[in-house]
Amino acid sequence: MELKDQLKLFTGTPQYHTHYLNPDKSILLTDGCQFLKVKADCSWFFDHITTHRKDYNLIEESFQVWRFHAGNKVNGLIWCEDGNKVILYAMTVTVNEFPLENISVWVIDGIALLPNEY
Repeated sequence: MELKDQLKLFTGTPQYHTHYLNPDKSILLTDGCQFLKVKADCSWFFDHITTHRKDYNLIEESFQVWRFHAGNKVNGLIWCEDGNKVILYAMTVTVNEFPLENISVWVIDGIALLPNEY
């Protein structure tokens, strides 16, 4: 089964996993996001979310949509929306490999979840 199909199987979560960078930069991940982090080897994506939520004062936004689009095999785009498609933050990033063309993760009050886990 492909990764994108496996991610669709997550609905809700029985536990949370801490994605921790330092005391003031951490988020909780649902089982689906933890699975994504491990299977897609994309700790860097959650590092980016955790760091830039704090650095760009996005913590004030209780609902955020974080997206990544792998434009090519070298560069991709990460951006954050407010849920109404208003872009709050965007950055081009260099990635080695990412197994999906794109991914969306919601962050609600510091908890990162896949949209189908809501």
